[in-house]
Amino acid sequence: MGKNKKSKIVYNNIALDSLEEYQFFCWLEEAKELNVVYTFEYQPDEFLLTNKKTYIPIYNNPKQKEKHLFREHIYTADFKIQFNAAYGEILSKVFKIDASMLINETITVYVDIKGSFNQNGGDRLFSIHQKLVYEKYGVLVQKIVPKEVFKHLGIAKASLHTPTGRPSRIYSSYNFIPKMFDI
Repeated sequence: MGKNKKSKIVYNNIALDSLEEYQFFCWLEEAKELNVVYTFEYQPDEFLLTNKKTYIPIYNNPKQKEKHLFREHIYTADFKIQFNAAYGEILSKVFKIDASMLINETITVYVDIKGSFNQNGGDRLFSIHQKLVYEKYGVLVQKIVPKEVFKHLGIAKASLHTPTGRPSRIYSSYNFIPKMFDI
């Protein structure tokens, strides 16, 4: 089950929350075969943004019993990716990369996948999560819209089909990963 407890797609025994996450997962798998990606993790360890808070009411509380005020607030990125730094120039067309992300020729990036249309205002909430994660942990979680990213990084061959195997023309005009990375 995905982090949102509403997984829509099961691929390689992994429950993915959206079609965009499936498409990006396929991209990561193919990029890994091509040595553009070293490793990736779906829904990596969560970030604790605020601790649980309680209080002791001073009125109408003869036993001085502690009461619940707020639950803890956590955030989980969609992917943690370790890229081959040899492709940093191409990757920088899509990702914000600074020196703190580069260790031993590996660029580590956290991403949150978004669709091109977001009906429930998830971008506003993501922006708050992004700021809090950066402030508390020094980690920049980057928003990725696969349809935009694939214009610069190419598509996986799997993107030419839906998760059920039917042909899809969403990315029919896009180049494949090897062409974009000169592999």
